[in-house]
Amino acid sequence: MSDDDKKPTFSSMTEELQPPKYPESWECCGSDCGDACVYTIYAREKEEYDRQMKLLKSLFDGDADNASD
Repeated sequence: MSDDDKKPTFSSMTEELQPPKYPESWECCGSDCGDACVYTIYAREKEEYDRQMKLLKSLFDGDADNASD
């Protein structure tokens, strides 16, 4: 079996998916930048990361359920 024939695993799929880094305090200018605020950007990126992780987990949990049938 070649590497191309291997079925992806949860670990292999999440290796490329890195959580966003929480901003350092010095990165915030304190000017209430709205959508451009580093904390607002982080929150959006974290929400998307969590959504993607949940989706991947549900896909692989489904495979585990089907494997026992």
